[in-house]
Amino acid sequence: MHVGDAELATVVSVLQRLVDAEGAPSAEYATPRLKPLRMALLPFVEEVRGKLFHGQNVEAYRRDKTSRRDRAVRQAAELARDRRTIDKTRLRAERLAKLKLLEAATGLARVPDGAVDDGAVPLLIAAGGALGAEADDGEGEGDGDGAEPTATAAPAGADASLRASARACYTCKTRYVALHHFYDQLCPACAALNFEKRHASAPLGGRIALVTGARVKIGFHICLKLLRAGARVVATTRFPRDAALRFAAAPDFGEWSTRLQVVGIDLRDLAAVERLCAQLSARLPRLDVLINNACQTVRRPPAFYAHLIGTELAPAAALPAAVLPLLASNEMAADGRHLHRVRGLHAAVPVLEPPRDGGYDDDGDGGGSDGDSGGGGARAERELVDGGDAEQCSALPSAALSQVALIDGDDAQLGDVPIDGSAGTCAFPRGVADVNGQQLDLRARNSWLLRLDEVSTMEAAEVLAINALAPFVLNAKLKHLLARTAATASVDTFIVNVSAMEGKFYRQKTAAHPHTNMAKAALNMMTRTSAADYAASRIYMTAVDTGWINDENPLEKALASARERHFQTPLDEIDAAARVLDPVFDGVNGGQPQCGVFLKDYRETEW
Repeated sequence: MHVGDAELATVVSVLQRLVDAEGAPSAEYATPRLKPLRMALLPFVEEVRGKLFHGQNVEAYRRDKTSRRDRAVRQAAELARDRRTIDKTRLRAERLAKLKLLEAATGLARVPDGAVDDGAVPLLIAAGGALGAEADDGEGEGDGDGAEPTATAAPAGADASLRASARACYTCKTRYVALHHFYDQLCPACAALNFEKRHASAPLGGRIALVTGARVKIGFHICLKLLRAGARVVATTRFPRDAALRFAAAPDFGEWSTRLQVVGIDLRDLAAVERLCAQLSARLPRLDVLINNACQTVRRPPAFYAHLIGTELAPAAALPAAVLPLLASNEMAADGRHLHRVRGLHAAVPVLEPPRDGGYDDDGDGGGSDGDSGGGGARAERELVDGGDAEQCSALPSAALSQVALIDGDDAQLGDVPIDGSAGTCAFPRGVADVNGQQLDLRARNSWLLRLDEVSTMEAAEVLAINALAPFVLNAKLKHLLARTAATASVDTFIVNVSAMEGKFYRQKTAAHPHTNMAKAALNMMTRTSAADYAASRIYMTAVDTGWINDENPLEKALASARERHFQTPLDEIDAAARVLDPVFDGVNGGQPQCGVFLKDYRETEW
């Protein structure tokens, strides 16, 4: 029914006269004569009460509000207590301690990740966070000789801590409150399994392994585990000298150094990958293990690697004598062609000469220079190859290839790469390292956030070459060597393709990094397709997910997660290496060799 303006004015006037000077209903409003008015107002009062007090009367609403406020205070206190408690677990505590030292040295924030020394492995974080500084020697609570410990029991009372609130286990999703002494995001059962596997090994004396992407992080720790198990290891990387120096910093380097060879190769150069396979086939008496670990997830421009070039191109005499034997086979992927001019590695890239009597200089990548710098390679920084065609570029040392501009922005000098496209900000602060001893990357946007239309054709090609095509070539060209080893030595041989959950089809996908997802899916498909065929030759091929070990987001976003959510990844690089090697160690130790499966958390999972 329509209410006229005059009627509305009368109602409002009457109600206003029934309010006293203090804004409360007057005494007249409560009289029996006005009961019909009060009854008429009840529906409106109920509606207002529902909006103002969530359907409660004022007293109940105030009690509930006080209770909610008290509950929020209690929850905040529990959260703070939980954070203090979990920060005492070994993985978190040591990450935070290392992070504090790095940030104090440079004043630049970083995220708390990286491998943790649990007494079995050295950490190679540059002292003070400065690139080129002497690496940490890994001294700590270990037995001093770097050997894998045989005892994996927790310290007395280490599992006594309890969370104030239950959380879901990273692995099995069971909710738990009891904390393991090392892991904070695994339930007691999963933590015990992971800690045992973290220290697992097998007798690999006399066996030979090839590991790609061996310079830092997962690949580095895979090599250490294999070497400490007695294997001979051929480790590939774009930066062989830096890798050799990192291995030489291990406290037990002297025990296994004669069983390690470091080879320089850029896996984007598929011709070099084929040359490497030919050289390995000719030189190695056997091959027992092939670990396809190398991958490109976040693309870095040449400026990111500029600090490594001086070491890679310096005269061999500039290197410690102990690392030179590791580099004796460094030329295996080179093609021996002469390059006439490489402009801009300010002290010039040494020229690759044809092998003399089948060998190379001691440093393994040729010993010449262009004559204008007299051994100034230690001062070298990145620029471009001058007018070289694709064939010439393939002949460059693997480290120098990292300095070739391939997409827009690659030609920026160190110090000129902006964080977010604005002037006056530097994405790669000179001489400042992250927790893994690599150049700190402050870019506001990286490959992990790119959508399909934002990924350059060249980056997509690089990712597919490194993550899928290079393993394809290695698995194909080295099959005969693995099969020959299995037949003549009567042993099982192993291929592990290091994959990721991004390669799964069934998982919910975001629109980001489609090229990475494609490459890992391709790697999985190769494993699924070829494993049974290879198993007939006693070559057991698996794909393995490493687990969550680092936040691939740009530093600013990763920092926000670490600060606001108190986030750290649940595992580290040593855990990842243990997962990669589990099919090998378990098979050698007498378990049924696995093949044609995708392994996650030490169990078979869906493709």
